[in-house]
Amino acid sequence: MKRTAVYSGTFDPITNGHLGVLKKASKQFDEVILAVAKATGKNTLFTDDERLWLCKKTTENIANINVKIYDGLTVEFCKKEKASIMIRGLRAVSDFEYELQLALMNKKLDYNLDTIILFLITITYI
Repeated sequence: MKRTAVYSGTFDPITNGHLGVLKKASKQFDEVILAVAKATGKNTLFTDDERLWLCKKTTENIANINVKIYDGLTVEFCKKEKASIMIRGLRAVSDFEYELQLALMNKKLDYNLDTIILFLITITYI
């Protein structure tokens, strides 16, 4: 059975932290969909099309990453794509409470959708 995961966000712009999460996720799942959320009501730096293009260019060398744009609830997008896992990234402990509440609500909306949290850790050597 193919294991598909969704990593969603506005990615305005996509960062090295996002890319780190994607690289980790790509090793764990058959397909990772980088789901670029349309910025309805959000004041973004880049347009939907620009963010989609940036995400495609940034991930073009990772074989099992598929970049798509979507509108609406991420849970509904996951159902449409037959994804059973939602990937979220944490930068700090302060992000945990928000992500936990989001995961609990998503679980209420779709009991079969699990959330996996990956830490955004980058180490710079001098």
